[in-house]
Amino acid sequence: MAVQIDKEMLIKHHFWIMLGLSVVLLLVAMVALPAKVGSTVEKEEKAFKGSKGMLKGLNNFKNQKFVDAYTKQDVVVKNRKDEVWAQSWELQKDMMTWPVQSETDWLGKYPYFGYPIDLYDRDRYPHQYASQFSDVVEVVQPLHEDGKGIVQFAGGYNAILKLGVDLSQIPPSREDIWTAQEDLWVKRELLRVVREANDEVARFKEVDIPNGVVAKETDKGLFHKRYRNTFWELDINLAQKNDSSFLLKGTIKNISHRRLARNSDFHVLLEPLSSELIENVVIPVTDEPLAPGESAPFKEVSIPATASVQGLFGVEQILTWRTAPVKRIDQLVLDYPSSRTGDRQLRPLDWDNRPPGSKGIDSGVPSTSSSGGQTESLNGQPAPPADPNAGAKSKNGLDLLRYTDVGESVRHMPVAMAVLIEEDQIPDFLAAFSNSRLRIQTLQVQWRHTREKLTGPAEEGANTDLNAKAGEPKITRPDFLLPVAPRSGIPVSPKKMGMPPGLGAGRRDSRIGFGRGDDTQLKTPANRMTSQNPSAQNADEESDMSLVQLAVYGIASLYERYPPPQPEPAAPPK
Repeated sequence: MAVQIDKEMLIKHHFWIMLGLSVVLLLVAMVALPAKVGSTVEKEEKAFKGSKGMLKGLNNFKNQKFVDAYTKQDVVVKNRKDEVWAQSWELQKDMMTWPVQSETDWLGKYPYFGYPIDLYDRDRYPHQYASQFSDVVEVVQPLHEDGKGIVQFAGGYNAILKLGVDLSQIPPSREDIWTAQEDLWVKRELLRVVREANDEVARFKEVDIPNGVVAKETDKGLFHKRYRNTFWELDINLAQKNDSSFLLKGTIKNISHRRLARNSDFHVLLEPLSSELIENVVIPVTDEPLAPGESAPFKEVSIPATASVQGLFGVEQILTWRTAPVKRIDQLVLDYPSSRTGDRQLRPLDWDNRPPGSKGIDSGVPSTSSSGGQTESLNGQPAPPADPNAGAKSKNGLDLLRYTDVGESVRHMPVAMAVLIEEDQIPDFLAAFSNSRLRIQTLQVQWRHTREKLTGPAEEGANTDLNAKAGEPKITRPDFLLPVAPRSGIPVSPKKMGMPPGLGAGRRDSRIGFGRGDDTQLKTPANRMTSQNPSAQNADEESDMSLVQLAVYGIASLYERYPPPQPEPAAPPK
């Protein structure tokens, strides 16, 4: 008899039926799974422990392929390092100079920075050191009392360059001599930055003349070119007259954004017929100021018939202290940190290992090192370590803590400058600063407008520094170098002046840079620039309004001579 299933009952109680079946299936799984999974886990665990034991037996994971690849990479890196080192030294090798009386001899005797210097040369050095000053100062074309020159030094060049090192402790040590010379080299290159920034403005570049703009053909053999610098555009025609003489004529145009006084001379370079020296003619331009975009003819200049000329070669502006973009140097400081490097401790050279890698090299000259280090006592036993601050000063008191980093190939020295400059020429100055042979990394720049009016040394009644040395330009010292608190007259810290960290935190002179304009009391000299022409005077005043005080900080890279000295090979065993 077939079993009858009540479908209605199954449908009605399907939930409870399925729940019972689920419990049964779950019990079956709980019994069957541990046996199956346990064996799999045990198998994998054995494989893991076997692999772990095999790895413990391996002491060197690098096979020969690894070694060969890394050896090849090391060779590539070293060759690239030597290539950059050689290129950098080639750029800087002419910086390393000595007093002219001894330069030829000493360049051969002391080819590497920090080389021991013999006693006879150390005795002579103090008498020759000052003979280098004039050449260093003339790099920047300084402004003199007769009005010749371009750039002013705030308080005289000695107040800025501080080259007058006291070498009264005779004989000076090698640290004295190398440090004094390095200061002179670096400051000379920083002056070249100012010179290059001014020369960049003085140089004119030839520009294309638009189609359809042709000079009038009134003379025979006409040459027509157009030149332009930051401020002016000269449209010049060179004509040869019937009597075989030449004539320069044309127009000058103000291409700046402000009115300019026409008080400059321009050198026009003429291309010779053969390989003779280039002829040059001066075009004097003295007239009413020109507004932006305005042009006017300049006075015609005759060229002698004897001149060997076949065309125009170039134009250069003859700068003066009124027309130069960089008008004054207010500060020039070495081993001076920016806010980015203010927390880094400066370090000296390892004078006992100079030049780097020279241990084992016999220079033939006994060391005169006065820096701290390990020394031997009389009984041949090592002496206790010297005071870490013992090498901070040289024999004559020169600061030896001057580098942020010292390596085998390069020494890094913090530097800082403050100048008075035309606002439009800030990019040119920063480019010259970065492109210097010192390979300076610019770290910090700060500038502000100034209300100060410049006075030339030849102007009667100018407020001059009467304490300037003989032969130094006497010019006004800016008051922004002496920050004072408002109303109280009490000197304040850089933090209170609103300077970024690092400004005013240097080692040698804590007055580089400047504070906010409302915190600094600027005094205008009683006798400002004057002119007989009211229009020219207004143009001069407009020019003064574009002056800014610019402070720049960076890290200079001073490269060691390449190739480095090679130690003498060890003597073969007997």
